[in-house]
Amino acid sequence: MVTVARIETGDSKITIDEVKSYIHLIGNERDDELQVMLDAAIAAVEDYCNISLRPTTWKLSQDLATDNQKLFYPPVIEVVSINDYDGLQLQYKVLQDIVYIDTASSFICTYKTGEAEDANRYKAAVLAYTGLLFDGNDDNNSFNIVMSRYLPYRML
Repeated sequence: MVTVARIETGDSKITIDEVKSYIHLIGNERDDELQVMLDAAIAAVEDYCNISLRPTTWKLSQDLATDNQKLFYPPVIEVVSINDYDGLQLQYKVLQDIVYIDTASSFICTYKTGEAEDANRYKAAVLAYTGLLFDGNDDNNSFNIVMSRYLPYRML
């Protein structure tokens, strides 16, 4: 089984002021709440499209023995470490977001991604989904309607 988790996320280029402008909200009383919604919307769009919209550190764990694995949420800018489950460092090389490991083994890979070159393409989806969250429409159907126009851009 493969699992991927966000360890640390950097700042997004989409700002609270842009969100407030999009949803026509004046004032700063709800900025903290909006930031949580914005972060959730960015994560949802990243997950749907398998792309990184902000600098992020990831931890990928793979239980099945393999000698290569595509790294999720490109672009990958750095592989920090690859260890087996006992903590021993494995030898590897990375080519175009695929990590090749010298020995087929279960492993844990920590890596960093940057912002995708075409991240602005996804800005409308992030703003629209943040607006839906703000309005209390957080069901899957609403998200799927927003994301349906991004289906051609998904990187599976």
